[in-house]
Amino acid sequence: MPVFSPRTARFVAGLLVTVATASAAAANCDVPKLEQVDAADPQCLYFTGTGAYREKDFATSARVWGQLVELKLPTIEHRHLQLDAANNLGFLLFTGKGVDKDRKRAIRLWEDASAYGQEESTYHLCHVYGDRDSPDFKREVALIYCREAHRRYERLSEEERSGNEVIDRIDVYLEDLAKP
Repeated sequence: MPVFSPRTARFVAGLLVTVATASAAAANCDVPKLEQVDAADPQCLYFTGTGAYREKDFATSARVWGQLVELKLPTIEHRHLQLDAANNLGFLLFTGKGVDKDRKRAIRLWEDASAYGQEESTYHLCHVYGDRDSPDFKREVALIYCREAHRRYERLSEEERSGNEVIDRIDVYLEDLAKP
């Protein structure tokens, strides 16, 4: 049996108390079917935000999706949740639902998510830059995002596109942007 100096024994005891406290403090997720994961898990954060959004608790959605967006994820497994959260948070910021309006931050979130393939963010950018009444109207930039959004939505399966009117809206923007 190893013998520890009093100093080492105190350090080990303190470490055990710290680990025990951290384990006790880690809360489980409140989302059904995710109770086994930690409340700070990307899945829990995403679906907590989604549940709050459905309940029209936009401030909570913004808060937890914001936490997910800021996470430095150790693996790529949950990156799609982070990108979807960035898109959703951008929508809340752009519209001012549950948060102060911040169009610039919304656009930055959408640009980042779009760059990683998040199709809805690309559509939002098509709208932002393609709406002639928008203070952000930029015809050439809009054409790029609208064409890319159209391409991405066309690649979705029929099931994913079912009932989705986005392509029709993109076509309207592209038609309008073709005019001088």
